[in-house]
Amino acid sequence: MKTYWLIALVLMLAPSLRAQETARLSAEDIDAILFMREEEKLARDAYELFYVKWGVNPFGHIRFSEQNHMDQVKTLIVSYKLEDPIEKTADEPGKFENGQLQNLYAEVVKEGSTSMMAGLKTGALIEEIDILDLDARMARSQNADIRRVFSYLKRASENHLNAFVRKLKVNGVDYNPVKMNKKQFDEILGGNERGCCRAK
Repeated sequence: MKTYWLIALVLMLAPSLRAQETARLSAEDIDAILFMREEEKLARDAYELFYVKWGVNPFGHIRFSEQNHMDQVKTLIVSYKLEDPIEKTADEPGKFENGQLQNLYAEVVKEGSTSMMAGLKTGALIEEIDILDLDARMARSQNADIRRVFSYLKRASENHLNAFVRKLKVNGVDYNPVKMNKKQFDEILGGNERGCCRAK
């Protein structure tokens, strides 16, 4: 009988505990979650378009990895009962709630559609931006859930950056970082792939 009442009490308190957990999210944490949800979509949509246009990897492999990354961020949205920006656009390819990301998508698609090499360079640039954004968001968050998910995404983006740089190298093109400092770039390329989301 005591066990029954204990279970009933836990179930009764669960919504309140979840509400308290959500309340502990700062406005900056909420913005980080929603922003990264759409930034991962930007990568997925761009790589899908480039794969259709150029028909080469790593676009083909990484587009599926980016969907997984979107799903990872979705777990945070569900856990903290946030409004999913992708639901607002019905996940329409190339459509974003965030104006900054909408503009960035237009820029990368325009550049990456000019040639296959330009597409590969654009893929590397997208991963540079993703890594820097994840670093900045993690540095400003104390939330363990956010840091765990974003750390996973960063390791994956480092692998993706490696994949694009390798593909360019095979085609006789040396890629130099556009947004990232050379030291961080060299450290990423100098290390082994980070144990997740490998792409060739």
